[in-house]
Amino acid sequence: MNNINKIFVTLALTTVSMATFAESNVTKAQVSAAGELTLTKLHEAETLLQNKAANDVVINVLGEARQSQKEFRYEKTERLRQKFGNKLRAVIESLKEGDSNSANANLAEAITVFTEMKSTYDADHSK
Repeated sequence: MNNINKIFVTLALTTVSMATFAESNVTKAQVSAAGELTLTKLHEAETLLQNKAANDVVINVLGEARQSQKEFRYEKTERLRQKFGNKLRAVIESLKEGDSNSANANLAEAITVFTEMKSTYDADHSK
């Protein structure tokens, strides 16, 4: 009886999950636009850092990049996405601590990781 209950629960969860996925049907154009926006914001933050803008301004731009990258989802890049998130957090923490050298280094790595993510997505979706 326990096994039957587990099967029903699993089927119910799968059905709900599939319905949610169907409702969140995001187009390739939307995902691509989110990727472009994220890269734009990362480069904007890089320019701001180079021009010695206030840390709060850079952190706000990085927050916008963090939000837009949430819409840039592709299962083949999920591990890179986690790495990107970690690098982005490291940049923000460095800025909060006033360590611009570390912030610049982590931002450069974050841009590299995100560029790799976008290249993987673009290569698989250009067909």
